Amino acid sequence: MNVSGGTLDLTGAILELGENGHGELNQTGGSVDANYIIMGHASAGDGDYVISGGSVDVDRYIYLHYGGSMTVDGSGADHIIADRFLVGGNTMNINLDAGGSTLIEVDGAAGSSYYSAYVNGTWNIDTLAGFDDTVGKTYDILWSAADILNTNSLNLVNVGTTEFDWSIVDNVAADGTAGAGKMLRLTVIPEPGTLGMFAFIGGGILWIRRKFMI
Repeated sequence: MNVSGGTLDLTGAILELGENGHGELNQTGGSVDANYIIMGHASAGDGDYVISGGSVDVDRYIYLHYGGSMTVDGSGADHIIADRFLVGGNTMNINLDAGGSTLIEVDGAAGSSYYSAYVNGTWNIDTLAGFDDTVGKTYDILWSAADILNTNSLNLVNVGTTEFDWSIVDNVAADGTAGAGKMLRLTVIPEPGTLGMFAFIGGGILWIRRKFMI
């Protein structure tokens, strides 16, 4: 299924991709409105949701289940909003361009029926044209009004040549300013080979200083 404009209105209904077999939705524009979005609902199915444009509004939750995966392809989408977001043991793909990636906003309030983000599973991080790989630069990929859970089981995989580390930032609004909520944030880090070079250079400088101090 391709969505490039208009509205796929499933308000009060469930969008299931891959309940029994393979299901795929590619969204480059338009809007998708649903009560639930579930990828790979049954063990016999697998579902993929790829979004690079448009908007997603989910009243309850987005759930990557069994063989389900979701790809946020750059920063071109307007917004991705759900009360609850669950990766489970499956795959989340984040492809960063010059503007990073479209933020996944989990806006369910604590204590309501649907809230919080569960981020266990595999998160593949790759880069697109125009991406800025300056060491220390940060990219916000998911925000939750309530909590971000199961981080001990989050497996971050650096797909391309740029290396990232992740952290959970507290007391932050969805726009990155001070406020309420938590943010899953990526930070560009030096590649392992670069770290080794810095260590080598640092050792050489130390040796030179010691030599001239004798």
